[in-house]
Formats: sequence, C-alpha cells, structure tokens
Amino acid sequence: MVTTFRKLISVLLILISLTLVTAKSRHFSRTLSPSSQKLRKEKLSHLHFYFHDIVSGKNPTAVRVAQAAMTNHSPTLFGVVVMIDDPLTMEPEPSSKLVGRAQGIYASASQNETGLLMAMNFSFMEGKYNGSTLSVLGRNAVLSTVREMPIVGGSGLFRFARGYAQAKTHAFDPKTGDAVVDNTSRPPPTTQILHYIGRQDQNQNHLYFFFSSPQTHFAFLIFFFTMATTFPKLTSILHILISITLVAAKSDRFSKTLSPSSVKLSKQKLSHLHFYLHDKVSGQNATAVRVAQATMTNQSPTFFGAVIMFDDALTMEPERNSKLVGRAQGMYGSASQTETGLAVVMNFAFMEGKYNGSTLSVMGRNAVFSTVREMPIIGGSGLFRFGRGYVQAKTHTIDLKTGDAVVEYNVYVFHY
Repeated sequence: MVTTFRKLISVLLILISLTLVTAKSRHFSRTLSPSSQKLRKEKLSHLHFYFHDIVSGKNPTAVRVAQAAMTNHSPTLFGVVVMIDDPLTMEPEPSSKLVGRAQGIYASASQNETGLLMAMNFSFMEGKYNGSTLSVLGRNAVLSTVREMPIVGGSGLFRFARGYAQAKTHAFDPKTGDAVVDNTSRPPPTTQILHYIGRQDQNQNHLYFFFSSPQTHFAFLIFFFTMATTFPKLTSILHILISITLVAAKSDRFSKTLSPSSVKLSKQKLSHLHFYLHDKVSGQNATAVRVAQATMTNQSPTFFGAVIMFDDALTMEPERNSKLVGRAQGMYGSASQTETGLAVVMNFAFMEGKYNGSTLSVMGRNAVFSTVREMPIIGGSGLFRFGRGYVQAKTHTIDLKTGDAVVEYNVYVFHY
C-alpha cells in the first residue's frame, strides 16, 4: 500500500512539474522565419469594378450615424459620419455581377473644403480573391482632380498589403447624392498612367477600379504589396516604374496579373518633419467638435466613449499665426476608462513646399498626459507613397479650462 501510494505521489509530482513547464513555455511572442509562412514573391494584380454608394431612397447603402451640433450649418457638413455597405460590381449597372462589398465609414473632416476621412474595407467574394480583403485609410479631397489614399493592409491573398489609391472624379447627382458612372468621361483604353511601386527583383500587385461616392464617381488606381519570401533591407529597396494602360470599362475580367517592367530608381529614404498641431475645442471657431458619445460619457472621469472630429492647423512654430504647413484631419475617441487615452485616426495633409498635396496617415494610441507619445504612420500619398514610420507627440501648451492645446510633432517616415 505504501509503495503504491509513493508511486502515485511520484506520478502526481511529475504531472504537476510538466504542467508548470508547459505554462511557463507559453510565450506572448516569438520570432518566426518568413519561409515558415510559405510567403510567395510579391506580384502585381489588376482589379476592375464599380462602387455603388446610394444615400437616397428606401434602400440606401450609406447612412448617417453621427454628427456634430453644428454639422448642418457647415458648408462642408463638417463632423458628419456615414457608415457604408456598398456593393462592388463588374459593370456600372447595380444589377451586374456582384464581386464584393465596400464596408466602413467616411466622415467630413474638413471645414474649408469637401475633405473626407476614409476608413473602409473592400471585401471580395468573386474568383480567387473570394474571402480576401483590402483596407483603406486616407484623405479624400473630393473636388480635387486626382486624390490619393493609402492601402494600409489586407487579408487572405492580400496579407501584408501596402500601397496607395488614386481617385479621379467622373460624375455624380447633386440632387440625390447618388453617384453613377459617366461612360463619356471614362478614360479611353489608350490612356496610360505612370507610377512608382516596387521592390527589387519582385513582382507587384495593384488594383484599378471605379468608385462612386455620394459626392463623385472615382477612378481608383491602387497599388499594394504582398509580402515576399524574403525581407530585404530598406536600403536595398528600389523603385519600379510601371506604365499601365487603363482597360476599357467593359472588361470581362474582374482581376488579372500584370508583369511590370522595372528600372533602377533612387533608394527609399528617411525624412524628418517638425511642426505644431493646434487643437481648439472651445469658442465659436472650434476646430475639434464632438460628434458622438455614450450614454455614460459625461459621467466618466475620462469622457470614455466621446468621439471628436477635428480639422486642426499645422504650423511651423507654436504661435497660431505662424506659417501654415498643413492640416491634421480625422477623429479621436476616448478609449480608456482609467486614463486619458485616445484612439487616433488622422491624416496629415501638407500644403507647403515639395510636400504640398501629399499626406501621411496615422493610426494609434495617444496617452495624452504622457510626456512623449508615439503613434505609427501606416501609409501615405504623393511623395509619401508606401510611407511607414512613426510620429512623436509632445504637449507644448494646454489650457485646462478650455481644453485647447498646442502639440509639438516630430515625424519620422520612410518613403521613396
């Protein structure tokens, strides 16, 4: 009996020891070899479809979900937030073949022009891309001739995707806000677009498609990367110059793979930008307005659930009357119940020097009362195409009575 009992004790001790070892061996993170994920080389693909955004009638696909108190008095509807679930079709007719859906939000984030914050996913359901998605986060200055928005990620066959979109207005119905494709304004089949994409000795991916919104109809040219089997150093990444002939709208193919021709261009570079952001929440000329909140927001010490739309000035110096270099447009929301921690989604739209017309997209967490806060740069447009890096924010001044603040920003970004 004693011998048997001792054996049982030994077995139990071994089991407990194994359990402890197993528990201790569970790591939060580990390093993997890229080859273990069986990632193929990057390639260039072409997708063509139509985006139907319907804001009128009994069956709208885009609905207003939030707005500021002053939205309806704003010439740009500043502060309005719209949720979308728009069909993507092969042809401009809504009854044509469905290839996917565009799902997400767009919001009016500019007080002086029709500038939208776009945060959406293209969810495909046709062909080899069925079940795959692409994520877009950027700024859409609707009335500009050509706009660019970054592709910041993807899933399925678009894992590790990055790139940018070019949008061009075609036509829209100003009475209803619904957009349709104007066949007469479509680029002819011989039109060519030059753009930069690429990694050395790798194939690439890009998308071309038409996009209709409540304001306009867009022609998008999207370029994105999917991860290669190797990760070359940033200093070895070269541009590839691609000349792409736009296909006719009556294309019978939803997607195809393109073979790019490459030339050696300059290497990727690291740039540093420095400026001040002016966030004004008080007074009649506020640049940041509350557009949504929870029922318990005003009872929360951190205003948990409050969502703010902003169109903040970026200046060379901390004084508000110093030289304007751009605007920060987007949303931030109080996402912490125990400290002032903001979820920030914004675009820096530059309007000075060589970066005039270029943008950087930022998405991250801002612990406001930390001395220095760091947030990721997840994409860019113009001279910041394929941009990635980080920003560091440091409060310069804050008025605790009004909530107005001046924040110093240092931006570090890799771009071509």
